[in-house]
Amino acid sequence: MSDGTFLRQCLAKAVELQDRSLVEKISGKIFVSNSAVEALEDVAIILRLGIRLVVVCGCGPQVDNVLRERELPITKIDGIRVTTSATIEIMQEVYDLMKKQIGAIFNRLGQNLHVLWPEDAVVAAPLGNDFGLTGKVDSVDIRNLTDYLIEHPYAPTVHFVSSLAKGVDGRIYNVNADSIAAAIAVNLPRCELAFLGDGAVYENREILTRITASKAKELVTNQVATAGMGVKLTAAYDACRAGVRKVHIVGNRSGELLLSIFTDGGSGTVVEPDKA
Repeated sequence: MSDGTFLRQCLAKAVELQDRSLVEKISGKIFVSNSAVEALEDVAIILRLGIRLVVVCGCGPQVDNVLRERELPITKIDGIRVTTSATIEIMQEVYDLMKKQIGAIFNRLGQNLHVLWPEDAVVAAPLGNDFGLTGKVDSVDIRNLTDYLIEHPYAPTVHFVSSLAKGVDGRIYNVNADSIAAAIAVNLPRCELAFLGDGAVYENREILTRITASKAKELVTNQVATAGMGVKLTAAYDACRAGVRKVHIVGNRSGELLLSIFTDGGSGTVVEPDKA
C-alpha cells in the first residue's frame, strides 16, 4: 500500500468516526510497564478528532504488587479475584495514584483536556459469596457520562472509569474492568469497544486478525482463550450481540490502538457482529 493510499484510508476512517463513541479499556499492565505516556497520547489524538471517549482503567497488577508488599494473600477462583475489604482499600489507593499520574502525563503533553472520573456510572451486584466484595455489572447510568458532553459539546473531554462500583446494597465492589467497558459500550450510541494491553488473539499459534462474535464465543467454549483473554472475548461477544459495531483487542505498543481503529489492516484482533 502506498503512503498516499494509507493516509487516505486513515483520514476517511477518522471522518467516519466523528460524532461516534469509543470505549477503551486500558489494562493496569500499561501503568506498570512505562507505556502509559504512549497510551494517553493516543487518547488525546482520538479526542481531538471529535470522537466521544470513555476510558475504563484496570488495576490488577498494581493491586497484586501492593498485596505482596504488605504480605496479604492473593486469592483467585478461575482467574477471578476474591476481594476483601483490605483489597478495596488498596484499590482506592491505587486509583488515587493513577488519577494523579494521568493528570501529570496530560500536563506534560500540553493537552488541555477535561478529565472527569464519574463515580456512579456503574451499579454493581454481588458476584457470589465465594468472591467476597467482587461484583458484576447490575446496571449502567449512562447520564453520568453523557450529560457533560451534551452541555459542553466542543470541549475535548475524556471520562475515566475505575473498576470500583457502588452496589445495589450500598457497599463498594470490585468489578471486572472488561465487563464494565462492554456494559458502557452497549449503552452508548454508534459505539466501538477496545481492549488495550493484552495483545491479539491466537489459535494454533496463528494470529486471528478478524473474527465474528460467534467465533469469539467458540474460542472461549473450546478453552482456546482462557483467563483474561477469555473474559475479553466473552465481553466482546456480549457487546456485539447487543449492538456494538466493532471490538478491537490490541497490545500496548505505541500507536497500536490507532492502527486498529483507523486502518482496515489494523493491528491485533477485531471482533465483529455475525452477519444476519
